[in-house]
Amino acid sequence: MAAGHPEPERVRRRLHDALEVHLADALNARFAEAARASDETIWRIRRLDLDLVVNTSWDENELADAWATECRRAVTHAIETGGDGVSVVRFASPASFLASFLSDVANGSCWSKWWYGEFTGLRLLTRAAAIRTALLRKPLVGLQALATLAPSAMVLVIAELTRQDARVVVDALCAVLEDRDTPDDSAVLFAMARRDTLPVHRDDEERWVLRVLAESARVPAARPSRGFVALAHAMARLASLTAGAGERMAVIAHAIRLGDEVALQVVAFPDDADCLAPLLSLPASLRMEILTMVVSRDVVDATARHAPSSEFEWMPVAAPLLLAESVAAMPFEGATLGMPDIGTAGDPPAQCASAAALLRLWVMATACGGERAVRVLGDPIVRRLSGVGTQIATSDLVRWLGARTATDVQQLERVNAEWLWSRGAVGMGDWLLVHSQDRNDRPTVVLLDAARGHWLVQRDASLAQSPAELLPWFNGSMVERTPARVWCDTYESRAVLQEMPLTVDAVLLPEIDDRDTSDRSQVQRRLDRLADELAWIALPVSLQVPAEVERALYVIAQGTLRTLAWRMPGFARATLPHLWANFLAVDAQVVVGEHRMVATLSRPPLAMIVSMTGLFHLSYLLPWMTPSAVKLFPSERA
Repeated sequence: MAAGHPEPERVRRRLHDALEVHLADALNARFAEAARASDETIWRIRRLDLDLVVNTSWDENELADAWATECRRAVTHAIETGGDGVSVVRFASPASFLASFLSDVANGSCWSKWWYGEFTGLRLLTRAAAIRTALLRKPLVGLQALATLAPSAMVLVIAELTRQDARVVVDALCAVLEDRDTPDDSAVLFAMARRDTLPVHRDDEERWVLRVLAESARVPAARPSRGFVALAHAMARLASLTAGAGERMAVIAHAIRLGDEVALQVVAFPDDADCLAPLLSLPASLRMEILTMVVSRDVVDATARHAPSSEFEWMPVAAPLLLAESVAAMPFEGATLGMPDIGTAGDPPAQCASAAALLRLWVMATACGGERAVRVLGDPIVRRLSGVGTQIATSDLVRWLGARTATDVQQLERVNAEWLWSRGAVGMGDWLLVHSQDRNDRPTVVLLDAARGHWLVQRDASLAQSPAELLPWFNGSMVERTPARVWCDTYESRAVLQEMPLTVDAVLLPEIDDRDTSDRSQVQRRLDRLADELAWIALPVSLQVPAEVERALYVIAQGTLRTLAWRMPGFARATLPHLWANFLAVDAQVVVGEHRMVATLSRPPLAMIVSMTGLFHLSYLLPWMTPSAVKLFPSERA
């Protein structure tokens, strides 16, 4: 605009109106002339510098067309000079553009790149959620994007997805794929299975199916369909069953070889049978090829590597798998200092066990409840988890425990108490001193922490007869300092504590007030079930464990279970029988491989609560075990 124009504001407003109302149509018209229907190239241009002269006497359409013409020229120039990767970026197709985004999300670099502006809405999502959402916008484009990636990049992208995310993506693809049989495509699927490692766990199945779908999209002649996906699921499930179903797998394989659907429904769990059903519709020769390729693969690989057999071991009482990580953290080396081991340095490992390992085994056996203790003591998997030789006789374990002295018991109690105090598991505010009965209806007294309900000490003797039994718990020799107050459930115990040389307040427990929500009142509400807990955890009389040793084991095992209960939302104060019946009464199929022990646990009644804690997806290391890694998975059967 020339300097000194008499009406600059009117001209500026007229130009603004022309651009706001007419520019979009003008741009469409100009760029439509240059567009080619077959060209899918995507260009991202960060900035355009336009230099044009217009006549203010032109009408709005002429002004808009002048802007559009200059804009087209600038864009054409940017394209002809090629993308520089900084201000001008080129992608061969929408699938290539999406592939680049997915790869950058997986490696954490996407949000530093300006050309992903259209994905800004995904920025606050997790990597898995961002990848899933981008793939679901246009599932077929997403499939092509995965196929466009280099194999290593594709594996990285799919690995970021959770099992549920992968399932959602596969289901979305099934909704847009053709619904037809796939005998011609089976060759493609078999080629993928031969080249890629088949899944050995249920958690990997959906990701493997998605990877196979993406790989098939690279093959020009392949036309993946819903039947192709169903067959891929069947092969993935067959592979994961082979890794963990043991002898039952031979029966399942026989039913598949015969194409016998009824037999398959009988020998396999319902969800497994439904997933494997597509294999039965294949020709007999193809079924045999699959069985030869999948079922025998682990055996061949294990033989070639001289690895331990991958056949599963059934673990009827699998709770130690859930307790081993917590028990391993306990200071048993210090608690057993000076106690003898079983075996010597020259003996085979299967016939040896350190004192700490023996105590770990006894604690886990006790924590499974007295009626199961003997079975747990002899379980080879539990012995591996504890570090105890599998060839040690149970009688030797009992003999070792029975030889523990009163000094050994005091050391156990002291180290355990100091450890609980150092972790904050036991508070120093209020404790409870309550009476109950053991399994033989003999009177017993238990000292509990009022904060979390941990047993601190259990004694059979009457307080009036031997108050010195409890004195170490209040004079600082067992814990760092004295509790603030001890609530007593009887006048007798209160009187005994008041006569002892203590500074602690001893007061009587009040009646339960429903309006009182304090920790002490919540522990008090469950005191009527204390006798049931003592009976549940009691070791069999046939083991002839000394009473003082037995009581120390009860306290340590109860603390282990109490810690576990506090991981369960809403069940932190559950009693031991309730905790066992609803969360820990599970069995497992265990595979000991070259690099890790993998266990698939059955589902307890309150599996939904357990799933919230991640307890059935634990991974931990036990340095005394070979292999040292342990990985847990939940079974999918109801």
